[in-house]
Amino acid sequence: MLVILNSCISEQQDIVVQGRILDAKTDKPISNAEVVALCWYQNNLDDVSFKKQNTITNSEGVYQFKFEDGYKIDIASKAQNYIPSRTYNKLANNELTKDLKLNKSRKNKSLIVKLTAMNIPKDNEETPYLRQRVYSNPETKELDFTTTESWGYDFVNSKNTVIIDSADIWLKSVSKEEHSTILITSNKGGLVPIYSSEIDNTLLFEKLEAPQEGYLTEYQLTGNEEGFFVRCRDGVTYGKLIMEKSKIDISSPHAKGYFKEWGYNFSSLYQPDSSRRFDYYLNIDLEDFLVDYRYK
Repeated sequence: MLVILNSCISEQQDIVVQGRILDAKTDKPISNAEVVALCWYQNNLDDVSFKKQNTITNSEGVYQFKFEDGYKIDIASKAQNYIPSRTYNKLANNELTKDLKLNKSRKNKSLIVKLTAMNIPKDNEETPYLRQRVYSNPETKELDFTTTESWGYDFVNSKNTVIIDSADIWLKSVSKEEHSTILITSNKGGLVPIYSSEIDNTLLFEKLEAPQEGYLTEYQLTGNEEGFFVRCRDGVTYGKLIMEKSKIDISSPHAKGYFKEWGYNFSSLYQPDSSRRFDYYLNIDLEDFLVDYRYK
């Protein structure tokens, strides 16, 4: 059997990684910015790992790393009063020059944030989700789709709810064993999809203002969505939903048989001041930022 591994750059010459951290608006260098680099290497099929280095930029915003071998370099940076940024790079030779541009953060104290990438649930809080549960018929032992229970999400109160009149977004009921792919909102609300192709880095720090128009009260998922802007049921406040890539798929026994549950987890940001702004600053660990799939 032929096994092809990710080839590593020659160990005879160090891999030199360098660049500058710049202000995205002015292109001026950012000094004292923290920079982390992960150099990925693969020795055999079951041995894929990375070596980590970190540094601080000099007065010219310059950073530099040296690694012995590897096939891919991930780089992330953050600085005081700036939004973090990152980049993923496959190596073609022993040198990589990569500048990162950081956007200034804006104060947004009114924003209410619940991130699945943080340590939640905590303090009895639940991860934001959309779910449907179907119970089995005690006599036939088959799933009975007339017994469907649904959980929508209430952005206004930042909680999951089984009361659809209190939800801003929920899933359309299904009639067979499958994930619902249709999102529903109230008549005063609506949603606007944000596609993966529109995101350069991470939706958490991009698409910082909800649009005024274009909201749909029903939407068919395509699988290419990174998230959504949501106009809430009050018609005047807005949320931002960041989808998790994995889906909820649960099967469990209960007193009269079993149930199955399907749905989606997500991160939620809610702006109660009606401004449509989602500027967000997070003092994130840069290694987590690079490797935790929930930030992607």
